[in-house]
Amino acid sequence: MKKVIFGFLAVAVLFITGCLSSEQWEGYVYPDKKNPLFCRSSGKFENLEECKGKSMALLKSTDSLEKGYYVCGKNCIKQASFYQSKCEEKIRGNW
Repeated sequence: MKKVIFGFLAVAVLFITGCLSSEQWEGYVYPDKKNPLFCRSSGKFENLEECKGKSMALLKSTDSLEKGYYVCGKNCIKQASFYQSKCEEKIRGNW
């Protein structure tokens, strides 16, 4: 019986640890480099590559490839705006 309880607890701890250590990337597109106050969310993603891909597609669909950029942030804590959000890591692309 102790082995069953120990096994159950071990699986529960691994499951909880896996959930807590997951990454979440959030993307924002800035269609005009000169105006960082205007941005548009490109979504939330499980990895950086998805964030980059969707953000670039959004820039392309709004004809902003030449004048815009995107930011992908990892595990961000929201502030007044994404531009001010605290993130473990921020990647800026198409700059």
